[in-house]
Amino acid sequence: MSTSQASKPYYERDGIMIYCADCRDVLPLIEADVLITDPDYGVDMDYGHEPLKPDEADTLLLQTLEVARIRSGHALIFWSGSWRRIVALECIIGASAWDIRHFGIWYKPNGAGASGNGLARRFETWFWLDRGIGKKQGEWSRLPDCISLNRVHRGMDEASPHPSQKPEELLRRFIRFFSMPGDTILDPFMGSGTTLRAAKDLGRRAIGIEIEEKYCEIAVKRLAQEVLL
Repeated sequence: MSTSQASKPYYERDGIMIYCADCRDVLPLIEADVLITDPDYGVDMDYGHEPLKPDEADTLLLQTLEVARIRSGHALIFWSGSWRRIVALECIIGASAWDIRHFGIWYKPNGAGASGNGLARRFETWFWLDRGIGKKQGEWSRLPDCISLNRVHRGMDEASPHPSQKPEELLRRFIRFFSMPGDTILDPFMGSGTTLRAAKDLGRRAIGIEIEEKYCEIAVKRLAQEVLL
């Protein structure tokens, strides 16, 4: 993709921007206050294209962290899968300019069914990354490191066809902890736009990047809905 193509937003309105592109082509051109994202973990998920292998997902995340320009030096990423994938994440962060400041759990009371080893999946891990630039500033001064919220399921008003959609309320809590009204939130793996929807609800600006146009279309439709908080 050319620089001119990557720099042209797919959507831009009310402080929210969407790029339909590979995030590595766009990230050098933009800047934000906080990074909050749910990248491809390199586990089996049907996104409508060939899934990334674990080493490909690792490389993609490392390249993303290397080029993302984040003013606060703080980021929140979800990273799920087996214990081996969590160990892999530690290696990824160790090869970058970031550090893992803390990690937490999103507990899903209505979690998915049993995995291949027979264990029913009821949680995902999230990681607070810090690049040592300065003190975190957010609307909230405290946030539990274990958050209990139901996963999005068919029939919910906010549900979309995306296979790993996060609850809007979950993202709203993280956004309030990591940012102030008016800040710009960056999600380089936007999916169906949950981070952007939550940012709009809370009076933040946001930039989302998504390589699949069908999910960009869904995100635009979600952003068109009225704020109901």
